[in-house]
Amino acid sequence: MMMDSVSRLLVVILVGVSYVVQTMALNCVYSNRRCSCDPSVTFVTCNDLDQIPPLNTGGNVTEVTSLTFQGGNITSITRSSLPLGLTQITIIGNPLTNISDDALDATAATLQYVYIEGAEFSNLPKALKKVTNLTQLSIVDTAIQDWDIATLKKLGATV
Repeated sequence: MMMDSVSRLLVVILVGVSYVVQTMALNCVYSNRRCSCDPSVTFVTCNDLDQIPPLNTGGNVTEVTSLTFQGGNITSITRSSLPLGLTQITIIGNPLTNISDDALDATAATLQYVYIEGAEFSNLPKALKKVTNLTQLSIVDTAIQDWDIATLKKLGATV
């Protein structure tokens, strides 16, 4: 009798955990098993991706404030690949060669922090010129050879 009660309890717990995990996956802005969202969907972390997955549609896309791409083979960031209204983006250990000029348009007024490490682009991304509230910019272990003066002047007003 005791064993039946324990078995039922375990089934209930497993069903509950399964529901929570599925709900969290459905609410994440990227439907990729290598991306995880905190329960409030405010922080998103993606590990070892070959490219940025398509954004899920829905209201919670605008709730993301912090996005991290750690490790992998992401080479490009294009328009519509990032959630609206980000305040922080961190890209570490991806051979990023291109950030399109319009990649940050949806976050231009909200983005405050950009950290890029180990990228392979040689020009300062012009997309940064459109960011109006950036207070911290770190580009580490990236051999930038063309420091666009117009972009630096624009960034200098807030960084």
